[in-house]
Amino acid sequence: MKTSNPFARFFGVILRAQTYLNLIYLLLVFPLSLVYFLFFTIGGALGLALMIVLVGFLILAVVCLGWWAIATFERYLAIWLLNVDVPPLDKAGLKNTGTGGWIMDLITNPVTWTSLLYILIRFPLGIFTLFILVLFGATSIALICAPFLYWWVPIEVSISRNWQFAIDTLPEALAACVVGIFLGFISLHIFNLLAQAFGLLAKLMLGNEPAAPGIVQPALPPQPVESPSSLKVTAPLAAAPAPESLESPSEVIETSDLPGEVQAGPTLMEAGETAADLPGFLEFEPEPEELPDETDVSAGGDEPSSN
Repeated sequence: MKTSNPFARFFGVILRAQTYLNLIYLLLVFPLSLVYFLFFTIGGALGLALMIVLVGFLILAVVCLGWWAIATFERYLAIWLLNVDVPPLDKAGLKNTGTGGWIMDLITNPVTWTSLLYILIRFPLGIFTLFILVLFGATSIALICAPFLYWWVPIEVSISRNWQFAIDTLPEALAACVVGIFLGFISLHIFNLLAQAFGLLAKLMLGNEPAAPGIVQPALPPQPVESPSSLKVTAPLAAAPAPESLESPSEVIETSDLPGEVQAGPTLMEAGETAADLPGFLEFEPEPEELPDETDVSAGGDEPSSN
């Protein structure tokens, strides 16, 4: 788990399992690099020297097969120990059949040549890794063990030609032990950085990056076309039935509740009846009009004179 506390990150390196996996990988770098170097040097030299008697071609073929097997082993080693996601060695799309097709795939695969370069540079990288392990690892262990060794074998520390001293007393040994513990934590961080560099190198040179998939628009399903025979005809809505006559007495409008002289029958008008046929037909009595008084109005607008 990663934390933002710098002290926890510095001293917590000793509790991470990946630290020890990285250390195992670094310890294997130099021995494996030495084996690869001897295999290619001896196999290549014998193959070239014996090409005259045709045995050299068989040896060179074995060297090429070993070359691909070493690249495969190094890829899985980086995945298992360094926890790096290395792409496959095979290139997508190269799937020819037959021996000739397989050889053509190897030739046209760029990882075939990058893996060869990776194996060739492993030997100098292995020497450098061994130097780092001895410089930091062995020095840290020697200083940490100083309180147990100073009385038996004095530890000589040489920083430069003019600055050399021996640890032969208990206070010096205890001080050296504290320095060795601090240097040990620094060494573990350096080892982790070196292992990360090897993991990045393996990812770049031992795997084919998959091609980015293009953006494909999903095809819409074809819409079915309905034939004229399958078309549905919606019938018009039927007219609402005429309201039935009120049957309950509570639904009949009584004429006594109407104001004025308006009289209403107890039932509604049935179909085919007129308003005059209804019992209690509504009757309206017109009020007589009041006629104005007859007066003579003169043309000049004067009021009429009395005789």
